[in-house]
This record gives sequence, structure tokens and C-alpha cells, in this order.
Amino acid sequence: MQIKDLKEGVRNADFEAEVSEVKEERTFNKFGKEGKIQEVTIKDDSGETTLVLWNENAGTLNVGDKIKVTGAYTKEFRGNLQVHVSRQGSIEKQ
Repeated sequence: MQIKDLKEGVRNADFEAEVSEVKEERTFNKFGKEGKIQEVTIKDDSGETTLVLWNENAGTLNVGDKIKVTGAYTKEFRGNLQVHVSRQGSIEKQ
């Protein structure tokens, strides 16, 4: 799958991409539990989108990293498409 094919509501997507921007990692507290979140911009030959990294994945990617994402799903947040990795999915550096 290519990034241009990622639309809202896609489930169980697998694709390869390159990290083009890494935003600062943030912490949050929800229901008394602390977590981490980070947004990175990823791209391939067809386009770019935002990949959201949660908890153990936050802080693991750098600009220029080539990654393989499996088990991803998409959703819209504040008018922008975001890609998330399911609990069964993974992000591997190539």
C-alpha cells in the first residue's frame, strides 16, 4: 500500500515510508495513567501523512529513518488524517 491510498477508516494497512519530520514527544495523563505521544511526518513517492507514535514507540524514530509499518489504521483528528499502529501491529526500521 502507498500513502496516497490511506483514507479515513482504513484498517490493517501495511506500507513502507521514510520519516521526514519529527515533532517533540509529549506526555499526557488520562484516567490517572501517564503516557507518551509523538507525531512524525512520513512520506513515500505518492505523498505524505502523519504517523502517531504512542508510549513505547514515541521517541524511537529520527528524520531519514526508513520504516516498515504493519497493522496500521487511519482516523481523522481535527480535520487531518492520522495513521496509528494497532496493538498487533509494528514499526520496524529498515
